[in-house]
This record gives sequence, C-alpha cells and structure tokens, in this order.
Amino acid sequence: MGEIATASADTPAGPRDAVGHWHVFAKAVADVLGSGPSVSRSTVLHALDACHRELNKVQPHHPPYERDPAETAARVAQASIALSLTIRAGHAADEPERERGTEVERTTATRPERDPEPETEPDSPTEPEPVLTTAGEPEAAAPEPDPMDQLAQRLGELCAELGKKHTRHLRGWRHARPRARFGAAEPPEPAVAWKALHLALLRLPDADCRVWREEAAKAAQECLGGPLPAHEDPAVIVPALRGPEARSGPDGPDFIAREVAVPLDLSDVEALKKAAAGAPSDVLDAVGVVDVDALELGDLRLLWAARAGQALHLAGIDPELQAVIHPQSDRVVLADRRHQSTYRIALLTHLKGAAEAHREKHEDRSQLRSAHKLDGVLGGLLHWPTAAPGSWWWQWRREVSLILEPLARAVDHEVVFDQTSEWQKAELENCTTIKSGLGGEQGLDERLVQWVFLTPLRRIGVAEPQTDFPGRVVRRPDPAGT
Repeated sequence: MGEIATASADTPAGPRDAVGHWHVFAKAVADVLGSGPSVSRSTVLHALDACHRELNKVQPHHPPYERDPAETAARVAQASIALSLTIRAGHAADEPERERGTEVERTTATRPERDPEPETEPDSPTEPEPVLTTAGEPEAAAPEPDPMDQLAQRLGELCAELGKKHTRHLRGWRHARPRARFGAAEPPEPAVAWKALHLALLRLPDADCRVWREEAAKAAQECLGGPLPAHEDPAVIVPALRGPEARSGPDGPDFIAREVAVPLDLSDVEALKKAAAGAPSDVLDAVGVVDVDALELGDLRLLWAARAGQALHLAGIDPELQAVIHPQSDRVVLADRRHQSTYRIALLTHLKGAAEAHREKHEDRSQLRSAHKLDGVLGGLLHWPTAAPGSWWWQWRREVSLILEPLARAVDHEVVFDQTSEWQKAELENCTTIKSGLGGEQGLDERLVQWVFLTPLRRIGVAEPQTDFPGRVVRRPDPAGT
C-alpha cells in the first residue's frame, strides 16, 4: 500500500486518531490483497477503484480546489497514483487464476470422444436417460436467463465502453465503471442505467450521440424482445423502455423507464405555448403569466417560462448537472437536491426582474440588462468537464442565448454564440470579462472557449467590435508561467 506518514506528537488529537485508524485500515486491506482470489478481495478492489475515481476529481486549478494548499493537492495526486498502481497490481495477481480456469476448459474440450453407441433399431425408439446427480436424483434443468439481469449487464457494459471512449466529455461519470472486472460488483438497475446512459449522450457531439443511442436500443431489443425502442424523435432525450414481452399484462408490457421529452425547437407556436404552460406554477407566477394563450407570440415571457421549466426539469433528473448560481459569481455547484432550492430561488428572482422590465416596457438598455442577468442563470447549467460543441446541451444553451437577440438589436448589439467555439484571444478580450471566466480543460488541441455561461453581446457597426454587455465563458487556461 505504500509508505504512510505518521502523525507527530504535535498533531491534534482528532487527526492523530484518524491517522492511527488509517494504519489499521491500511494493514487490513494489505492483508486482504495479499490473500488468494476471493469475492471479498474483489469487493475490496472495487471499493479502492471507487476511491481512486473520487481522488481524481481533485484538480488543483478547478473550483472548489483552487484555493487549497499546493502541498495538499500534491499529496492527493501522489495518493491517487499509488492507489492506481495498487489496483493494477491487485488485478494482475488474479490473472494466473483466470488462466488456470481457461486451461481446464481447453483440456475438457479436447478430450477424446467415446466410442459411438450401437444404433437403435428404428422400430424400438428409446427415451433419453435422465441425467442423475450424485444423490441419484434427476438433475434440474438450468433456469432460463432473466431478461432484466441480461439487460442490466449489457447496459453496464455499454456505460463502461462509453465512458472509456469519450473521456474528454465524460471523465468522472459515475456510471463509466468497468464492472466486469469486479466479481462482487452488481450492475445498476436497468432503469437507472438506461436513463443515465441517455443523459450522458446529451453531452457528446450529435453524430456520436446517435450511434450510442442505436447501440442502447439494439441491446434492449436483444434482451427484452419486441420492437426497437424509438430513438428518432429529437424532442425525446430518454426513450421509453418497455419490459419483457414475456411479462406482459392485459395492458401490454410494463414500462421499465418512462419517456423524457425536452424539445429544443420551440419555433412552432403550439410547441412554445405547450412548453410554457407546462412550466411549474412558481415560474409562471415569476413571469407574471396567468393565461399562456392570452400572450402574443413575440412576448419573451413565453420563451423564458418554457426554458425555465426545462431548466428546472433537467436539474431534477441529471445528478451530474452543475449550475452557476449567480452570473457574476465564480460559484459553481451541483444542481442536485442539495442545491436545487438555491438555484430555483436565483432563477425565479431573475425571471421576475426580466419579466417586469419587459412587461412595463422599461428603457431598452434596462430591459436588456435584466434579461442578460437572467441569461446567466437560466443558461448557467453546465457539466464538468464541459459538453461538446454540437451536442444537445450546446444546442440548448444556444436556444437560451438567442432569446436575447431582439433586445440586443434594439441597442445596436448582437448575440455571439456560434462563433465562440472558434474564438482566438482577440475576440475573447473584446467580448468577455476574461478575468471572471472559469478555467476549463488544458491542452494545445483544446478550444480556447469551451462553454458559454453568460452570453457575449457584440456591438454592431464599429471597426473593432466591442461590447457594453460582456459575456463569461469556460476557457482553456493559459500555459503555466504566462
């Protein structure tokens, strides 16, 4: 397990006790790893693997770790590497056992066949003799494999393959675990894996998303039978998954997972009004809407209500979604149950401010300023690492940004979104507050701008376009020393 630092006599009692208990724990784990292959040993390796994934989340240049002492961060990195080598060595020790199992199968398969039995006369058919156990009782037929168990295993494998292939956008994804390596690890429930897989795909480029959705649909059909789960409707982000046909009731197969629909395209009047009407009541109250049908199509409160309802829904179903609570803050938190109320309050507050300025027809700049603040919260949902340009999430953020277009045009500005993924340093300096951006992924092959969480607005009709409404982005960090 490697060398463990010993607490000095000056160490406070609490940490000193913790270090003492750690010695006991490390010794016990080392003894288990030094024993022969067993289910318990596999469980320990699985637990260490989970610990290693958590340690990898400590990135010294990312929030909330950037203010931690450098020495502490270095220690964590050192521990992560040592633990990784421990896990690898632990699995390597199991290889001879697996090889022996393979050799037994190979030997059995190459045994010489017995002499053929005499042929039975055609007029004297015989029944096949039952296979007897050592107790002399007929051997029970092997049970049919459970379709749900098969599906859970297959979806677990797909999640592991997906996470391995798309590390850039799914690093740290909790479902990307190679479960087949751990004898004691159970695959997730099919409904959980199905939903998590499809939510993860929303972070990938569209072409990759389509390929993996088809793979998931084929896996479901192979395990459960019946038709392929539908995966072509662009509004459906999680297709419905029906149970095995063999377990159908009078009303047809039960649903393993219900369909989740979040339409991106709200250009159709009916689709827009339906999405707005489906928003939670507190959202409709915040934008001051009693009757959606009474609003004119150009009323921005329809779009704000529709997208706010979607944002809250997405925050409720995606446990890895994060949120910028305030557009001028560096605070990024998980948009899960612990912080959903905080995000909701911030969203409702800015919804109310933007809707009031729009409804009462404040001065153009005042309307845009309120709407721009709302944009930073409404569109402040993101994943870490960030989703890919061209992904579903990139498109959703783009649609939120475009809500600002008519207000920006009224004060000689334009929304800048599509171009940001190709920006160089000059554009970044002209249209954003660089110092208030968040540091993203490093590397020469990384885009300079990796995500937009406050939409940049650019002044129209000037020689060197700048802005009165700068945006904020997740950007590639500068190389060390610059």
